[in-house]
Amino acid sequence: MNQTRWQQLGATSGILFVVLTFATFFTPSTPDADKPAAEIAQTIADDRGAHILNFYVSGLAWLLFLVFVAFLWDVLRSSERGSRASVLALLGGVAVYAGVLVEQSAFLALVNAADAGREPVAVRALYELEEVVLVPLRFALAAFFLGIALAAIPARALPRWLGWTAAALAALLVVGLLGVFSADEEDGPLVPILVLGRLGVLLWILAASTVLLRRSRPAQPSRAHARAAT
Repeated sequence: MNQTRWQQLGATSGILFVVLTFATFFTPSTPDADKPAAEIAQTIADDRGAHILNFYVSGLAWLLFLVFVAFLWDVLRSSERGSRASVLALLGGVAVYAGVLVEQSAFLALVNAADAGREPVAVRALYELEEVVLVPLRFALAAFFLGIALAAIPARALPRWLGWTAAALAALLVVGLLGVFSADEEDGPLVPILVLGRLGVLLWILAASTVLLRRSRPAQPSRAHARAAT
């Protein structure tokens, strides 16, 4: 694969990741954690088909995210002079993907257990495991964006605003994790920060992918240059 096609594939993967992630928002969500275990199991079992579809679409989206991570690391690495901060972005992105695989496995086990009529207590245990696995992913995601900022800002591998917003997202994700210590995780004061961080991640990837996709297009000769050539 030549460099231009690789750039187009990597940038397009980032855009498709965002599109598919937004698509998963329209599938049924899991019940609230404060519901009785039997009600949680029954609700999940009733929506099994939609949850399996969500599992597939989400898995495909995160596979595209991994392609985007590899492409972005290539972009950052090629512009570095001495620093190797891009490795932090690569490791952070791979850690996010690995964590998502664990979370998706727990989610699939949850859906299958509910559908098979397992004990409600076992279903609740899987439910809580699937929820908890998502928490440390934010540390990996913060490392991903911190590596991007440290690599992109000095070398200008990306527009400066993308580098600085990556730094802001890294800080936002770490601050949002303080909500874990809150007695009310669903209505605590840090919930808006968590929501803003999630939305910011998707918008940043969409913006970076669009910028890099435009860069991959071959330059078109100007009209004056075309006339001179003929």
